[in-house]
Amino acid sequence: MRGNNVVGLLFSNVHDERIRELTEKRAMASVPFGGRYRLIDFILSSMVNCGINKVGVITKSNYQSLMDHLGSGKAWDLSRKREGLYMLPPFGEQSSISNSRIDALSSSSRFL
Repeated sequence: MRGNNVVGLLFSNVHDERIRELTEKRAMASVPFGGRYRLIDFILSSMVNCGINKVGVITKSNYQSLMDHLGSGKAWDLSRKREGLYMLPPFGEQSSISNSRIDALSSSSRFL
């Protein structure tokens, strides 16, 4: 069932510590797969195929390569005036870096 009230939310740095060699300079979501894709590509494609048109990507650190890869979201048809792809950096209203997932969700409450 496709609904307009569904929002996708991704944490780009989950389990970074498990493969430190690959995530030392990039977020887990931007780790290459098969030489052409990044891990986040599969998740975004699945969300779009399920009818989710508003997706937020919560980032914590090392997210420059992820932002470069995602761009405007055009590759997933998420380049829109309303809804679309949103990058949610780790800075809140007090300009402090979020330390936990709860802090990250709290700082992204305006998106939700």
